Amino acid sequence: MIPRRFFSAQPWKAAKAAKASELAALQEVIQFDRFKDKLKSGTCEPYPGQTRLLEAASAAEVRAALRAGFATFALHAEARMATTCGEGFYTIGPCGEELLAAVGLVLRGDDAVALHYRHLATQISRHASTPSTVLPMDHESVVAEWEKLLLDRARGYTVSSLDPVTGGAHCALGGGSHDFIVTSTLASQATPAVGRALAPGLASHLGVECHLPSTAISYVSVGDGSVNNAHFLSAVNTAAYARHRGFKCPVLFAISDNDRCISLRGYGWLEQFKANLPFHVYECDGNDLGAVFRATREASDKVRRSGKPAALVYSNLARRFGHAGTDRQSAYLTAAEIEEAAYSNPLEGACAAAVAEGIVGYEELSAEFELIAAMTEKAFEQASQEPKLQALGRQELLDRVSVPFTGADAGAATATAARLPGVVTSPLGAPVAEVGGKKARVNVMRKQMNQAIAETLDENPECVYIGEDVEHGGYYLVTEGLAKRYPGRVRDMPPDETSLIGVGVGMAQAGLLPVVEIPYAKYLDCGADMFYEAVIANWLSNGTKPNGMVIRLQGFDRGVFGGNFHTHNMIPLPPGLDVVVFSNGSDWVKGWRNAVEAAKAGRVVMVIDSTDLLNRRHVDPDAKDAQLMLPYPTRGEAASGGAETLGFDTIIRHGQLAADGAVAEAGAEASSAKDLLTIVTYGNGVVAAKVAQRRLAEEYGVGAVGIVEVPCVSEVPPTLASTLRELNGEGGAVLFADVCKAQQAPLNHFAVSLQAEGTLSTRGTGKDWSLVAAPQTYNPLGTTVTFLSPDDIIEAARPMLGL
Repeated sequence: MIPRRFFSAQPWKAAKAAKASELAALQEVIQFDRFKDKLKSGTCEPYPGQTRLLEAASAAEVRAALRAGFATFALHAEARMATTCGEGFYTIGPCGEELLAAVGLVLRGDDAVALHYRHLATQISRHASTPSTVLPMDHESVVAEWEKLLLDRARGYTVSSLDPVTGGAHCALGGGSHDFIVTSTLASQATPAVGRALAPGLASHLGVECHLPSTAISYVSVGDGSVNNAHFLSAVNTAAYARHRGFKCPVLFAISDNDRCISLRGYGWLEQFKANLPFHVYECDGNDLGAVFRATREASDKVRRSGKPAALVYSNLARRFGHAGTDRQSAYLTAAEIEEAAYSNPLEGACAAAVAEGIVGYEELSAEFELIAAMTEKAFEQASQEPKLQALGRQELLDRVSVPFTGADAGAATATAARLPGVVTSPLGAPVAEVGGKKARVNVMRKQMNQAIAETLDENPECVYIGEDVEHGGYYLVTEGLAKRYPGRVRDMPPDETSLIGVGVGMAQAGLLPVVEIPYAKYLDCGADMFYEAVIANWLSNGTKPNGMVIRLQGFDRGVFGGNFHTHNMIPLPPGLDVVVFSNGSDWVKGWRNAVEAAKAGRVVMVIDSTDLLNRRHVDPDAKDAQLMLPYPTRGEAASGGAETLGFDTIIRHGQLAADGAVAEAGAEASSAKDLLTIVTYGNGVVAAKVAQRRLAEEYGVGAVGIVEVPCVSEVPPTLASTLRELNGEGGAVLFADVCKAQQAPLNHFAVSLQAEGTLSTRGTGKDWSLVAAPQTYNPLGTTVTFLSPDDIIEAARPMLGL
């Protein structure tokens, strides 16, 4: 039962009545009533030079567009009133762009669509069915359809948890199977739209299924201010590059021009910008409904037939009531400019033309407008009474950040998850198994990674691997030979991380399985916003629009070449992202398999590779121990009691050493002796910790030092606390050794969580602990002085061991 306090304190009409004088002064309400009177009196003013409607569209399409325009106006007016009454939370206005309803009627239902937040009319017309003969608005079936459509939109404005688009997290357009949610970040919808345009052609080439038909186009709309944003410029460049390379890329970029970017005037810049676009630009007057129909049909048909990108500009639009309810237009517009925009109602001219051509009469238009207005008020009354996310509790928002790891085949995936062990023993130093009387072939991490990626491509025909310089093997030869072995599936893209990640998102949304390689960890910064857009998608869509993918991040941590920009050691950890960092090739392969399965289930996984480990053979180069030369873990290992996959929750134990530094029980479960000190680390930190472990034994005679490796650094493994309590003796301590910089260290979160649940000391109880990390500075060229080292670990361990 939802507590009453989470509902509106009074019914919607009563709330409006209490604010009647304030609501009556809203420009949206004034102009809404004015238009209602115009329809009732039959005095709508024609738009000069109006294109004949029936030469550009059918009578049914015109009627449908007008209804969608009426609904757009009604929804915005009601949303502004809802905000004034404390029940609405979104006021960015679509008024002035109502005639873009024509777009939704021209596009096919199976076209991929991502709409600018002002283009509400396009969504409404797209979601409302349009029979060849328009049924009366008061027909029972029409009323039922429109009541649902308007209620779903009202739910967005009032952030009802029943909103079908975001589940109450935001107010966004979308909701259809081929509609893709657009965030409030300018033009961030653009590069995924290019990915969706590329996907059907690529899927056809690969002979795999795609969520989008081969004849679909990708339509993406922005405002005129958004064309200046790097997201849009990146998308335009990528689409033009695809056309230049001869790739099928049917994307239509639509730009609505109201000559305003909030307070910034256009100054004629869009005219110059259009001239510089690298493909054909269509244009029409956005106040002319017939012209909007005609231009949209011409542009979409051309893009569909040619498979090439194009742009379409809807010009001369008025932004009638400012950018949003909080917009202080008087600070940058004159009173005359504000009034002129408010009175610029494109629906008037469209209605006048429809009546003049005999499509419909004023009496019917007036009745439809008033019926839509009444249904909209009813929708807000219901939506405002529905529970919001606050009523469902914080856990609801935590649970939705990622797709539950069930995968496409729930039974198989669940079985896989069930058999993944919580704690396994490190393969480092273990005897190499024999195969057919001979020791299995061993290899460095890089070559095992190459084999694992090939395995993924073999097992998943829908998988594509995209990146920069990946066709020739990449900077570290990880993809060497794969482009030749898998034609068309290992692909280079221009060096632009925004488009690289964005295209990956779009391909995932279209049903492909993208692996996106970022050449250096620092370069992720170049595509940071698109990266965060990819990660938030499941949360924002309430699980309806995940974009499962793997991001492979290399050029991380220790190295002497490239300096700070190629040896970056900071990791972004937004909610909804799984991040894994492995210390050796064998575990990398097992963890990679798990990452791919998680991506197939809809999760976003980032696999980070430590450069120093790719070709490293020895933990201790002086001893030439060859501990990092390991056999490839075959798919059949599980049948013989091993594990072929490492789950996100799996942690890895490394055995203690004897006092003389010899391995006590290499590859086994280690001795039963408790650790005086347990080092918790990941990636390169494992190698540093093992060197420190040996030196503590040799130089200080302390052999009771254990190592616990936590490859997944985005969440605290559930078995870590119990493992530390089991390994660590009475009076034992825990040292977190993090390869990242101190203020960005993922293990900070581990320590806080373990302290909160009582494993680590707080107020005198629990185990003593400390954290050592890379210094809080940048990494110079030609030295490793700023990376976590064995010396750092030893210096941190000595006081904890009483040395």
